[in-house]
Amino acid sequence: MAVTSEARDCVSTMGDADCLVSVPIAQSGQSIGLLSLCSQAGLEIFGIEAAKAFCARVDCSDTDGCWPWTGPTRRSGYGSCCVRSRDGQVESQAHRVAWALAFGPIPAGKAIRHVVCGNAPCCRPTHLTPGTQKENCEDTVRMGRSTFGSKNTNAKFTDLEILAIRADRAAGAKTVDIARARKVSNSLISMICRGKLWRHLLPPDFREPTPCRSRGWHLSRRVA
Repeated sequence: MAVTSEARDCVSTMGDADCLVSVPIAQSGQSIGLLSLCSQAGLEIFGIEAAKAFCARVDCSDTDGCWPWTGPTRRSGYGSCCVRSRDGQVESQAHRVAWALAFGPIPAGKAIRHVVCGNAPCCRPTHLTPGTQKENCEDTVRMGRSTFGSKNTNAKFTDLEILAIRADRAAGAKTVDIARARKVSNSLISMICRGKLWRHLLPPDFREPTPCRSRGWHLSRRVA
């Protein structure tokens, strides 16, 4: 399906502008908002047909806020899609495809960060920017989307229980006794008390407690 000359001009000149100009598609009475933000480089990757199909699954009704992906999502909350590109069928996160459509190829090794909204399904190009994986993880923590602590479905303790464990250790209880009472391993309790786990609950003035004395040889001792 060919693109009209009006649409072609819009696609080649919009760049990174953030607006909802409707791009007319030849032989179609429909218009797709996100398609108006596609760059020539993005359309060269996916083609107009794939771009149109993708954009049809992005809700662009909010002129000021997020444009969420309405298709399948992953457990992480990110949109999941399979689109045809010049390299064949590609499975990707929806927001990565949205950024590539708007700005072209994603820089090698870069994540696409939700720096404006922190909303995982959002595909609005101006809410997204490339960054390192470290920066992406920091965004997740800063915006409260991390699965640290009790948000993790595999967590054995609640936030209150972690604070109670650390309070017991600070009061002089041995990690082995705390572990036995809570029916978990001594190593887990030790890492919690030393601040190696559940770091987001550590007070600003936290100091690692003195290790409990061992009855046996310390692992760091050299044996003659």
